[in-house]
Amino acid sequence: MSNPNSKITFIGAGSTVFAKNLIGDILSFPELADFINPRKGDAGLAKAIESKFPVLVFGPSGHPQEHAVGTKDGEASCQATEHLLALGHERIAYVSYAPLVYLPARKRFEG
Repeated sequence: MSNPNSKITFIGAGSTVFAKNLIGDILSFPELADFINPRKGDAGLAKAIESKFPVLVFGPSGHPQEHAVGTKDGEASCQATEHLLALGHERIAYVSYAPLVYLPARKRFEG
């Protein structure tokens, strides 16, 4: 049984289909309804982190005191690009729904 007075905030989710589906499943519970997609310099996220309230960010926002989990986006996209080049591909496009102000999107683009 959930406590109606408890509140959990999920900040960020990355951009994979798996992450979107997972967050969708999590957010189907009313007590988990708060969700913020962090951007570098996000004032709301910084305030939450600096308040000493326990915050775990899914995908880094770049805040020096954050606790984040995620993937090595730059390394992964670099490996994928190198693999395509090794197969002989010469024209490779980067397609993303997220603007480059999102740190994970920028890391994937740079990789």
